[in-house]
Amino acid sequence: MGLTSVGSAVKSLNLTSAFRPEIWFLGLLILRPSLDGKGNLLIGGTLSLLALLGVVILLMFFILLLTRKYYIHIIDLTFMCWILVLLASTLFVSNNRNSYPTPMMFKEIMRILSIYSVFGIAKIISVKLNVIRFVYWLLLGLVIPIGFAAYQVVTSSGQLIANVHRIDATFSHPNSFARFLVVTLGLSLWALFRTRYWLWIFVCIIQIAGVILTANVSGIVMLTLLLVAACLQVGNLSLRLITVTLLVIGIVGFFFAPGGRQRFEEQMSLGDPQDVLERHDFYGRGTLAWRLVQWSELWQARRDGNAWFGLGLKSSEEVSPWAVEAHNDYLRFMLETGILGLIMFCLLLLAVARFLYNARKNANTDIALLSKMWFGVFFALVAASFAANVWDGTAYLYYFWAVLGVLVGRSTLLATIQLRDHVN
Repeated sequence: MGLTSVGSAVKSLNLTSAFRPEIWFLGLLILRPSLDGKGNLLIGGTLSLLALLGVVILLMFFILLLTRKYYIHIIDLTFMCWILVLLASTLFVSNNRNSYPTPMMFKEIMRILSIYSVFGIAKIISVKLNVIRFVYWLLLGLVIPIGFAAYQVVTSSGQLIANVHRIDATFSHPNSFARFLVVTLGLSLWALFRTRYWLWIFVCIIQIAGVILTANVSGIVMLTLLLVAACLQVGNLSLRLITVTLLVIGIVGFFFAPGGRQRFEEQMSLGDPQDVLERHDFYGRGTLAWRLVQWSELWQARRDGNAWFGLGLKSSEEVSPWAVEAHNDYLRFMLETGILGLIMFCLLLLAVARFLYNARKNANTDIALLSKMWFGVFFALVAASFAANVWDGTAYLYYFWAVLGVLVGRSTLLATIQLRDHVN
C-alpha cells in the first residue's frame, strides 16, 4: 500500500462518517485480534469483553437487517441450517439431561452466531464499500499483534511450551496467532500481486517470520498450502518466483529456527499411545500418539450420545482424557452435534468452496484476485481442521468471513448489474 493509498484511506474516515456502520464494523474487526488474549477478562463479574464485542456485532447485524436489503445466498442458507441444527442438538441434549443448556453451550452458539453476523454485515455494507480500502484497513489489525510479537522476540517472553519458546503476541495461544498471520498473509499477497510494491514483500516476510516463531506445525502447513495455491493461480512469472521464494523462506526458516525442527519432530513422532495415557501428558515426545489416543477416545464416546444430535456443543472437552479440545474439527462436530451437525458443516464448507472457485473468474480483476487468494486461505483452513482446532479461533474467523462476505456481496452486485444491462 503506497502513501497515496494510505492517505486516501485516512481521508475516507471523515467526521460525517463517524456513525456509519461500515466504520464501526471495520473498527471492531481491527480491534478483535488485539483483544484475543486478554479479552476474556470479565466485566462486572459476568460478561467478558470478547463476549460483549460479539453481542455488539449481533446487534449491528440485526439493525442492518431491519434497515437494509439483504439477499440470501446459498452460503447463508447452509450457514443458517447449520446453526438450526446446533440449536436443535443443544435443546435435544438438554432435554435428555433434564436441564437447561450449559453456559458453554450458550456461549458457543452465540460465538458462531457472531461469526455469521460478521459475514452478513460484510455482505450488506459491500454494496457501497471500497473493497481496496477495506482490505488495507483490515491489514491495520496486524500492527498491534506484530508489535507485541516483536517485543516478545526481543525480551524472550511469550509462552514456554514443552521447552520451546513460542510467541503468541496478543493472542491466547501461539497456534491462534500463527493462523491469524496466515489468513492475513492472504490479504498481503493480494496487495502484492495487485500493486507489485516491494513494501508488500517486506510485510509478507514479517508475517512468515511470525509464523516461524510461533513454532506451530499446523501454521507452517497452512502457510505452505496458501503459498502453493497462490503460486498456481497467478499467471505472471515474476510473481510466481516471488511466491516460491516466500515459500522457501518459510519452510527453511521454520526448520532452522529454534524450536521449529523440535516441534516438527514432536508432532510427527508416533510414540507409544499407552505410554501417553499412563503419563497423562500430551506435550513432548509422541504428540502424534496423544492425538491418536484423543481421537480414538472421542470416536468411542460418540456412542454415549444420540447419533443424529450428538453429545452437545463443547462436550468434546468433557470426554477427552486430557480435558482439551478435539484437535479435529470434523470429529468434534460429529461428536458434539451428531451426523446432522457434521453433514451441515461439510455442506457449508462445500458452498464456500464452490463460490470462491467460481468467483476467481469474476469480471472485476480486484474481486477475482482476492477470490483466488481467499480460495487458498480457505483450502489451508479446511486442511488444518483435520488435526487442529481451527473453528475455535474467533479473531481470524472474523477476518475470513468478513472478506468472504464482501466477496459474496460484490459478486452479487456485479452479477445484478450485468443482468440488468443485458436485459436493457
